[in-house]
Amino acid sequence: MLCSSASRPSSVSSCATSQVISIDNRVAASVRVDKRPRRGSRARSGKWVLALAVLFLSALVGFAPSAEAQTAHFSWAITTLGSGFSLPNGVAVDGSGNVFVADYGHNAVKEILATGGYTTVNTLGSGSGFSNPTGVAVDGSGNVFVADQGSNAVKKILAAGGYITVNTLGSGFSFPAGVAVDGSGNVFVADNGNNAVKEILAAGGYTTVNTLGSSFSSPYGVAVDGSGNVFVADTGHIAVKEIVAAGGYTTVYTLGSGFSSPTGVAVDGSGNVFVADTLNHVVEEIMTRSVNFGSAAIGTGTPLNMPLTFTFDTAGTITAPAVLTQGTTGLDFADAGTGTCTTNGTTHTYAAGDTCTVNLTFVPQLPGARNGAVVLKNASGNAIATAYVYGTGRGPQVTFDPGTVRVVNTGGVSINNPFQLALDGASNMYVSNYSGQNVTKIAAGGGSAPAPPWMRRESRQHSLQAAPRARVL
Repeated sequence: MLCSSASRPSSVSSCATSQVISIDNRVAASVRVDKRPRRGSRARSGKWVLALAVLFLSALVGFAPSAEAQTAHFSWAITTLGSGFSLPNGVAVDGSGNVFVADYGHNAVKEILATGGYTTVNTLGSGSGFSNPTGVAVDGSGNVFVADQGSNAVKKILAAGGYITVNTLGSGFSFPAGVAVDGSGNVFVADNGNNAVKEILAAGGYTTVNTLGSSFSSPYGVAVDGSGNVFVADTGHIAVKEIVAAGGYTTVYTLGSGFSSPTGVAVDGSGNVFVADTLNHVVEEIMTRSVNFGSAAIGTGTPLNMPLTFTFDTAGTITAPAVLTQGTTGLDFADAGTGTCTTNGTTHTYAAGDTCTVNLTFVPQLPGARNGAVVLKNASGNAIATAYVYGTGRGPQVTFDPGTVRVVNTGGVSINNPFQLALDGASNMYVSNYSGQNVTKIAAGGGSAPAPPWMRRESRQHSLQAAPRARVL
């Protein structure tokens, strides 16, 4: 209590107190109440002032925002970057979000600066004689690597000095179309005219060129993951392939199917591969490390079904597949019991190259992200393959989907003939729109569309010593 008797008769003290009034159990308002004696109408006036103050605060509470359950979810954000391109091909993005473009029709390599909202476009290596550049990549130091198709050369634009100096790397290329660079600076090239994929080693000053894998036909796009595995848009074979780093780049796997002229590939930090499927006019995702079932209402509704295919690299037998949800059996994910991994029984011997399937169902028991796995074990009980799966349970309200999309939803924005693409550290996607003469940015967490079954498959998994190693395609 605050009291003051200064300049007042001793018989009358001035005291006031602060009281907290709870209004509607949501907002507490501090109202200063004067407790000095009042006479006649002045006392009654004070009561009216207090009453009006309380009514005023109640009105404010009525208009105050309150926390409510979300009834919608974020769908997408798409931005056109820069302008003035002619048949843009390759695209890459650095750690700061700057975007590099192989501007094929203008015989130039350009940078769209992230600062200022992607409006400033600079030409790099001006006067250096680029001829129909098709592929572009950028390393951690900002150096830019270019597949200069018209010159049958691979070139490096040095970041030091402001992107003026241009060096030619390696030799013997024929219409190189795509380039990628790993963390050690090694450069991977889709050597279109030679029907080959090659690596230019950073050690020794980019003079040594090695051929990786075999049996490619007019490869166009190339990407490399953090483990050194190389992904190829094998355009002539209408396929997407992976050249495995382990074993010296000799093993080649085909990923997914159903493409129509794939030309660009990119890989994210989780190992998922994105494909610019030019003649299908879409960007698609191959889930090589985990499989997304999408979302379904919680409870006992119609289960979502999906077959997972495992391929044996060596001969052997397996036990019944183990299906886990959050590390426990008997929950959201379950074996339908109709796949050949189950129906073949535990005595069936698989030869190298044989396949079997686990037909998986998903009925979410709780809302939100649900994670699971399918584990194959050999007769000794050792795990030989694990396919990771996930989905989203939807409750009364709409739940934000944690997974990425399979067929990228452009929200009505036309991306005719997507040619090349790149991903930044936040998984935002950058696509060269060949026919639209522009570069498009699709924000991460975009809207989702159901993926066809052939895209919802796993790639290979690791083996344990000599045990049969299963890979999911």
